[in-house]
Amino acid sequence: MPNATPRSATDGIPTPVPPRPAATVVLVRDRPHGMEVLLLRKREDSPFAAGAWVFPGGAVDEADRAVPLERHAAMDLSDRARRLRSRVGEVAGWHAAAVRETFEEAGILLARRVRTDHELAAGAELVGGRIAQRQGLVSGSATAADFHAWLWSSGLAPDTGSLTPFRRWLTPRREPRRFDTLFLLATAPDEQVAVSDEVETTAHRWMTPAGALAAAERGELPLIHPTIRTLHALADCESTGQAHGLATAGELRPHLPHVARDAGGRPTIIDPGEDGYPEGLLATELPEWGTGTPDRDAGRTTGPTRGGCVEARAELDPLTTRVLAPNPSPMTLDGTNTYLLGAPGSGEVVCVDPGPEDAEHRRAVEQAAGDRDAEIVAVIVTHHHRDHAEAAGWAEAWGVPLRAFDPPKVASAAAAAERAEPRSLSDGEAVHAAGVTVEAVHTPGHASDHLCLRVVDTGAVLTGDHVLGRGSSVVAWPDGDLAAYLESLERLRRLDATALYPGHGPSRDRPGDVVDAYLAHRREREQQVLAALERGARSARDVVEVVYADVDPALHPAAALTVRAHLEKLVAEDRIVRDPGGCGDDEEAFGVRPARRR
Repeated sequence: MPNATPRSATDGIPTPVPPRPAATVVLVRDRPHGMEVLLLRKREDSPFAAGAWVFPGGAVDEADRAVPLERHAAMDLSDRARRLRSRVGEVAGWHAAAVRETFEEAGILLARRVRTDHELAAGAELVGGRIAQRQGLVSGSATAADFHAWLWSSGLAPDTGSLTPFRRWLTPRREPRRFDTLFLLATAPDEQVAVSDEVETTAHRWMTPAGALAAAERGELPLIHPTIRTLHALADCESTGQAHGLATAGELRPHLPHVARDAGGRPTIIDPGEDGYPEGLLATELPEWGTGTPDRDAGRTTGPTRGGCVEARAELDPLTTRVLAPNPSPMTLDGTNTYLLGAPGSGEVVCVDPGPEDAEHRRAVEQAAGDRDAEIVAVIVTHHHRDHAEAAGWAEAWGVPLRAFDPPKVASAAAAAERAEPRSLSDGEAVHAAGVTVEAVHTPGHASDHLCLRVVDTGAVLTGDHVLGRGSSVVAWPDGDLAAYLESLERLRRLDATALYPGHGPSRDRPGDVVDAYLAHRREREQQVLAALERGARSARDVVEVVYADVDPALHPAAALTVRAHLEKLVAEDRIVRDPGGCGDDEEAFGVRPARRR
């Protein structure tokens, strides 16, 4: 009897073909009528998605994996590797392939200058090289290795900072050609023009996501399933900033559709979470994703959080080490991030936000400093909340100065208050220590004494709780002030940061887009609060039950404090009024002005 073909335990089909890594780039741009995306039409005889309109992309080449991208990345790839539960080398290959394929198929070069050791190609010389290199890729006379060699010889490298991981799709297990595709979002450079390659693709169109979906409904625009789902995800984004904010906020859980047969024997696609989706299917394909389910509101993962997205220790750049405190919770995400700042070889580091009073965490911080052959020479606290300031007393034990915007508040939050004697750190004041310069930026809103810290040497900003690595920050009334918070977000945007290192969650690239998304989120929340009041809500708790109905009830008390901050802002702006009648349960009541009532 001949050997039988192996069968999959989950769906009874032959053991699936291993998926090949691939990268797809969702190019977006801002226009007066809204955000547009670039779609390319595949050849009618294409072996994949024939005749369909798709985003530019393709398989990862061995030459893409060989690019030493970690040394030239505009941001920390290790954080992205943790979000994707992949190795840094794999993530680098996805990014390098994304840049190459976008250049080949759409003519858009997502690259940045990295070399200053010789005269760089510029002007007509660089433009001519781009044309020749693209022609070589399209015709097949140039390889992926040739492309990356040309980039380097031109003083360029793939611009990882322009790419934001957005979605990850796996081809269904029944398909003979399978891909593990990372979808990356990128804003098209204003000075470049997209042109289809006329070989793999025959036309291109810029369209709003909603316009593309409407054309597909009319039968005018053939789309494949991942493209449709991606367009739906972007349909509510009014700007590229909102789109990048959406991409950075969510979990990058791989999406593996399941193909089944309906009652008539026709194939039908079942997405994760839908009835009929096989339990454990993704874990069979990618065991590292076998636990945890996505939380839609905050982009967090239910289940173990420590180690989920932020590792216990990471080197974010040559000056910055991040040490994760073991205090995960719905409010602190993976835990509090403690940062050590210092120039290599200085023998010194500054500790920012020592975090909770925890012996294990203290040992980890001291070990991280020791591994850098450095002594801690100063402690800075971003604000007085206990998850950041409880261990402020360590400064006394280390015999170093403790700095904070409001010393009495920080001293009262420290576990060893009698040993915490902070000195004031004023807005705009610079701390020169450990071979680095740290500028204090007063950013009230989350807390009245909140500071962001700009590392002058790198342009990175430690944001405390002003901006988080995932989700949005709580603005807890009465110390939290929403009007001040929005003004502080605008101030953060003007700093033109190169990266954001938050007090909780992973680091964030594309700071301007992140801040824009935060501002848009608060504007949207304000409209939701007003709408809830117009429908009869009277208290902060009433508003939470309407606006945060799909959020874990454990987070509702914190949400109520933020809603109260919204209500106080609206009262101050004379847009709503206090209701002197109250709510009968000692909770203050509010109402819309009569002219606003529908």
